Amino acid sequence: VYGGVMYTHNKEELAAPQGQILNDRKYGQVKVVSQHHFSSDLTLKWGMEGGYVSLQDTLINDIQQSFPFSREGFRSAAFTESQWKPTKGLALRAGVRMEQDALINEVAFAPRVSAAIRAHANAQVSIAYGKYFQTPFADWLRIQPDLGFEQAEHFILNYQWQKNDRIFRVEGYYKNYQDLVLFDREDQ
Repeated sequence: VYGGVMYTHNKEELAAPQGQILNDRKYGQVKVVSQHHFSSDLTLKWGMEGGYVSLQDTLINDIQQSFPFSREGFRSAAFTESQWKPTKGLALRAGVRMEQDALINEVAFAPRVSAAIRAHANAQVSIAYGKYFQTPFADWLRIQPDLGFEQAEHFILNYQWQKNDRIFRVEGYYKNYQDLVLFDREDQ
């Protein structure tokens, strides 16, 4: 079992065309991970993390009007992952991650799988798929409060050769992005 704890408190004063922005952001997180080796060929890993986020932003315009933005809540996640080596030259990995974010009031499940096969003594070929979620940046939530998770699906094919402390890797990937925050740029 291993884990960690993190806390940060950041205060900023930013100049903007509309006036002055005062940011006060607090983040705290705890993470715990464990694993169990059922045999030399089968391992199960699991973990969880939880955290607290507090976003307090205030825009003060030129005539001293104040426009506050405040959002706070808990984030949590849990995952499990198994690795199985059915033969000497094959490794399979499968897992799932569940994420919950009170800032955007959403829950997501992210499956992930991969396989690696030894091509010869010094090389392997691997393939992987995974779904990933990310909470939009706090600055974007201030502008558009009803944003949800940004999403990406990753498909990866990899060849790796290793010998005498040298590694050669070729990787191809495809990423399918969904629900990303996009901006329209206006000419000035």
